[in-house]
Amino acid sequence: MKRSLVTRLVGVVLLVFAVVAAPHVVRSQASPAGFEALMDRAYGAFRSAYWYTRTGNLGVAAIEMMTFDQTWRSLRNSYEAAPPEIYANDAAWAATLAEIEAINSAALDQASEGDRDGAHQTISVLQRVFAELRARNGVVSFSDHVNDYDAVIRKLSTFRGWDKVLSEDDWLQMATLADDTDTAITSLEVNAPVILSSNPDFQRTIENNRQALFRFREHLSTRNERGAKGSIRDLRSAYGLLFLKYG
Repeated sequence: MKRSLVTRLVGVVLLVFAVVAAPHVVRSQASPAGFEALMDRAYGAFRSAYWYTRTGNLGVAAIEMMTFDQTWRSLRNSYEAAPPEIYANDAAWAATLAEIEAINSAALDQASEGDRDGAHQTISVLQRVFAELRARNGVVSFSDHVNDYDAVIRKLSTFRGWDKVLSEDDWLQMATLADDTDTAITSLEVNAPVILSSNPDFQRTIENNRQALFRFREHLSTRNERGAKGSIRDLRSAYGLLFLKYG
């Protein structure tokens, strides 16, 4: 029942999206910032799809995947044969663009079938593929600093299970990861473009992450196991919202 409901919802969304979303892509393609506008829109849709597959809202995730598909097709049509100068020498450029489209398409199929875990795991691969594309061509973006933070959060998350009994080594590792988290958040502040650093919502989002880290460190200092695990969950949520909005 749940699977058929999601499938019907995605079918309705496909019909609405065909009418509403396509003109938006055309406007983005015609903007002065051509390539960057399309890339930013696609990456934003990826972030949203990642978030909503994680939270289990597959209908909204499917909308974001379809936004990604439409935008990415426009990007491929305009730039696959004639990439921007910074990507011009990338021998894997065309293959990577095709791979990215295929990954999103596979995730959309899984979301349509109600496969939350599969869709989330598949769409998350795009984070690595985009990072490799940038690294291969010497492109450093704010997203790379967010990815560094993501790597720390993933390590911390291994300690959050309520049934896990924390050892002395676990406490030491978590203390080190708390320092790594502090470094990652500072890196986001230092490397944020002006359009973000001057944004009050971005500042609040960073502060929410710092507050979650502060509470985590308090629980570490008192060896409060339940409190520490709860704070890791809070950090994951704070990071997740940062990724969704600005990653």
